[in-house]
Amino acid sequence: MQRKGPHQMAESAHYQQLGKFVILFQELENSLIELHGAITGKDYAVEILPAETGYPRLARSTEAGFSDFIDRLRDPDPEARTRFHELTQKCLDIGLLRNRLIRSTYALLERTGDIVALVQQATKLKLKPGSRRQLVQEELSVESFEPYFQRIADVLAELESFRLQVIAWKSAGKQISVRVTAPG
Repeated sequence: MQRKGPHQMAESAHYQQLGKFVILFQELENSLIELHGAITGKDYAVEILPAETGYPRLARSTEAGFSDFIDRLRDPDPEARTRFHELTQKCLDIGLLRNRLIRSTYALLERTGDIVALVQQATKLKLKPGSRRQLVQEELSVESFEPYFQRIADVLAELESFRLQVIAWKSAGKQISVRVTAPG
């Protein structure tokens, strides 16, 4: 078995953090799918395959389904709708972070022979006249991923709380199953 040198181990640690982020993001995406299913009583993955659906569409359609579900409660909870809207924004922000991290190129930053950080290089479009591309660089230490992991963990906990609340509302019979509208 070949031993890894310090550079290879440091590089591996950084890429492991990127991999962990991707796995946590997939867990977040799956939680949205489960919540969508709890709300609608349908399997989102069968209706619209998530691989063919953009993450923002999944987040927004789950929010729309939740909002509709709240409207059909015997005693609607507008505060829950507001909290869920805020949670959806957090989900969308994490989606943007995922895009930034995954669609970037990386280089290792070395100081005195030791790898200190991964340098992320992402291009960003500017809306001002002139050059349309701007190079954005950010140093990512192994530790710098921890706040990202915590953000995802917090959102996962909130999504699970909402999923359980939806199940409780349905179990308690608080949902009105048929909407009656007055003729035109």
